[in-house]
Amino acid sequence: MIVVVLAADQLSKWLVLRFIPLHFSKPLLPFFCLTHVRNTGAAFGVYPQGNIFFIVMTLLILVILMLYHRLLSGSFGSALGLALVWAGALGNLVDRLFRGSVVDFLDFFVGTWHWYTFNVADSAISIGIALLLLDSFRPKAPADEPKTIGN
Repeated sequence: MIVVVLAADQLSKWLVLRFIPLHFSKPLLPFFCLTHVRNTGAAFGVYPQGNIFFIVMTLLILVILMLYHRLLSGSFGSALGLALVWAGALGNLVDRLFRGSVVDFLDFFVGTWHWYTFNVADSAISIGIALLLLDSFRPKAPADEPKTIGN
């Protein structure tokens, strides 16, 4: 799953880089354009010019995810969520390391109001976190009760 999402993310970004000039929008639907922008900050344009900071933070988060992988991947929902977060984090990390910024291009809008432009990796992270949150509310099977001798 991680490889498939990472490949889809990188392929879509390569296509944008190849065929859509920077800051150009290609309308596809009345509420959606492909708009080529670059982001050195975080989601929603937070902390612009923070590329190095986000490289370090991503690496730290990936190390933490590695350490807690067994704790977080108990069910299909959490395993899928974890894989999507991994794939998205790696996709944006590749951009930051090799392009100096993240390529964003999915541009949804209503009238003149535009949501922040994002990419496949951002979508994977958002869906993955949502799955992990949903899974955290799933009732867990009760742990085995301790057995006593003579009962």
